Amino acid sequence: MMEKPFVCSICNKSFSRVYSLKTHCLNHSGDQPYQCKVCDKKFTLQSKLRKHSVVHSDERPHVCEVCQKGFSRADTLKEHLLTHTGEKRHVCSYCQKRFTTASHLRLHVNIHKGIKPYKCEVCGISFSQSGSLKTHRLKHEGNDTKQNIHICEICGKCFSRKSLCNRHMEIHSNDKLYKCELCGKSYSRSDSLKSHYLTHTKEVPFSCDLCSKTYSSQTSLRFHYRKHTQEFPYVCGICNKGFTIKSVMKRHELIHKNEKFPCNVCHKNYSGLASLKIHQYRKHREKTPEKCEVYT
Repeated sequence: MMEKPFVCSICNKSFSRVYSLKTHCLNHSGDQPYQCKVCDKKFTLQSKLRKHSVVHSDERPHVCEVCQKGFSRADTLKEHLLTHTGEKRHVCSYCQKRFTTASHLRLHVNIHKGIKPYKCEVCGISFSQSGSLKTHRLKHEGNDTKQNIHICEICGKCFSRKSLCNRHMEIHSNDKLYKCELCGKSYSRSDSLKSHYLTHTKEVPFSCDLCSKTYSSQTSLRFHYRKHTQEFPYVCGICNKGFTIKSVMKRHELIHKNEKFPCNVCHKNYSGLASLKIHQYRKHREKTPEKCEVYT
């Protein structure tokens, strides 16, 4: 039996190498020195960061034989397959609820812990997932993330990755090659046709691991998850109320009249609280405020 002389002073777990002990101690300290340059997610080990970085690749060589969804890593595909078998290996230590994937368990545990590590540097709103923060950042026009945003030239919709933008632009094409054999409706993308077929079969294959509610599309399930995490990436620019869906936020903004929010430094007026906060962040964040130009 291998000797393990290096013992963790917190949980008494032992290791054969001092490096392994130091790495283990990062789990207790919460120190995550390795950060992904794409999504800002942090890791305790460089090897974990390298493994994670693959998810940002456009290549998806590992394809699910059940639903044809592609994955960048084989282990991610294996975990995904559990969603089809219904097997739930991952157990919450707080409430004993079981989950099919480790990622769903982590999302659930964050609800117990109230963890929201991703904070918007402009308005201070926090999120438990980096993706929700990225979506929220699009609300703040002109900040540093704008250079990493890919905008559809036809409808102006924004995307964090060029591949997603290119895929989205297919919906604007007049070529609708994918036709439903049941009702004759046509689509420009094969995945849109697959989602449409579910309206005929009444299938709801996407199930929430937090409350077991089911949905016919992964997009609807993603919107639903935000209710559990209390994440509202779409924020009203006037009253700062948050919403899970952009269209709902847009409808809400119509209820506001011509309210004005004055800057307490330069007294310039803004039509929304978010616009005022962006102005103050850009112009008045230094100790000696920069005088604002007021255009009349």
